[in-house]
Amino acid sequence: VSHQKVVHFQRSQVCAAPIWCLATISVHSFCAGTDSGAVFFLDFIENQVNVIKTVNIGFGCRVLSLVSDGSVLAAGSLDAVHLIDVDSASIRHSLQLPRVEKRKPTVVWCVVFIERTLASGDSRGCVCFWNCANGALVQTVQTHQADVLSLCVAGDALYAAGVDPSIARLNHNKQRTLWRVEHRRVLHKNDVRALVASRTALFSGGAEHHFIGSTKNKHHSALKLTPCKTAVDADLFMYEYLGRIVIWRTALAEAVASSKGRFALKKEPEKLVEIRLPHGEHVFSSAITDDGHFIAIAKLNSVVVYSLDDLTTWKVKSVRVIETLPVRASSLVFCSHTLVIASDGFALHTVCLSDRSASVAQRRILQEGAGEVVRLHANHSASKVVALTTRNNLYIADLSMESLRKLDVHVKSVLMDAQFMNDTTLFILCADNERTLLEYSLLENSLSEKAISKETLSMAADELVMDMEARPEGTIVVGSKGTLRVIDARQRKRMMLLVAGATEAVPGVQRPDRCLAARWLPGRSLMVCASRVLSEPSLGAFRAKRYGQN
Repeated sequence: VSHQKVVHFQRSQVCAAPIWCLATISVHSFCAGTDSGAVFFLDFIENQVNVIKTVNIGFGCRVLSLVSDGSVLAAGSLDAVHLIDVDSASIRHSLQLPRVEKRKPTVVWCVVFIERTLASGDSRGCVCFWNCANGALVQTVQTHQADVLSLCVAGDALYAAGVDPSIARLNHNKQRTLWRVEHRRVLHKNDVRALVASRTALFSGGAEHHFIGSTKNKHHSALKLTPCKTAVDADLFMYEYLGRIVIWRTALAEAVASSKGRFALKKEPEKLVEIRLPHGEHVFSSAITDDGHFIAIAKLNSVVVYSLDDLTTWKVKSVRVIETLPVRASSLVFCSHTLVIASDGFALHTVCLSDRSASVAQRRILQEGAGEVVRLHANHSASKVVALTTRNNLYIADLSMESLRKLDVHVKSVLMDAQFMNDTTLFILCADNERTLLEYSLLENSLSEKAISKETLSMAADELVMDMEARPEGTIVVGSKGTLRVIDARQRKRMMLLVAGATEAVPGVQRPDRCLAARWLPGRSLMVCASRVLSEPSLGAFRAKRYGQN
């Protein structure tokens, strides 16, 4: 289903039983496997989901995996894989799998088509290859010591992963008569639940709460960076987590430094407010005003605006909901007391806030086919915003003129962020070693020729750029090995700071749970923060009962 044609998300009741898996059949049709043993053929036309056909593979046979090549649908269940003809909605073959133990069924967790052959991964730790024409078993390869949870096709090779935390690569022998395990890689310490391959890399997601991208010669763990927003005029900062928002007051330092040039803390950071969303709801974006009077939280179907009464003083703290706006937002930013909401692909809404109420969200700017906004920042005079979309494009929106301008940025690398350094200059952060930091002139509407590379920033070859904070005081570039680069635009100086000790970051080592965030505070003070809580991996044994069989 084309994302551009879907204006709103639709919820459709297909059946009363839980749905375990989905698979695409054609452009407008797909199928769903249920807990009751039924496979539903559905289509999506004019924003409506319709049930076309239903196929029952047997009572009590949960459909746990699905895959289709357009003409044949393979459904993995308990002790069997069923081949279903898409046109006639009839079962062609039922491929039976043996049991290791008499009372323990063989669970087919994943199925995939490769070179006109069906491959299935099951709870025995085996990958089976089947002939789809006659339903014959071609070969069984023991790839793991426990359940195979995911299969992935990359060219003519097949990757398998599961509870055994190794990833196996399978390919043909020289005669192309048999499949064999070419090599293994152990990148995770726990279950590998998902695999996906691109043209250049293999991505795997495990129970350690992060994923890893790997190539033939090396691999990189995904680095976690908790979003941090600051209310500069109120000495507040806010952390954005998956299901909650936490607001802190910044620390106070002594006015006089010690003999070693260090400033002792007069008052440590104080946790003021924690806003938790109801169970099952997630934070998609958040924003806080510079004076700390208002915050906004974007949920799945709405944006909630809060008034932080007395939060900027040392009195009793209170939080009050001003308005709940029925807008599906992807990014939020405050321009003074005006909330700018990006939603519905590329639509910018503005909401004016007061102490008691919020105005109705007005759609000011709309751009068809621009993609969804993933980064949204305001300039320091609160008159313009810069938006980065999923299509790697940058747009400048003038809120007073209600105009939109696409920036002429021709770069081959992925854009990570874009922020105003001042009202006439943008800094653009790129995932590129040679052109890491770009300067864009809004007056000339062109990129500056002076691009800053990783080598100029004194970054190691394997160090990654994580974050950026652009202000008139200077621009901060955060590296993945506990280092910061501060670029002073006025004095044309660049400084590198090595952060360790208080943040428990290990200099020179990339840690998925120790990524830094740096923000400017008043008086050219710098606040550096890092997560102190490790992700807790799933330590329990993998059992089907954890996934609904009880």
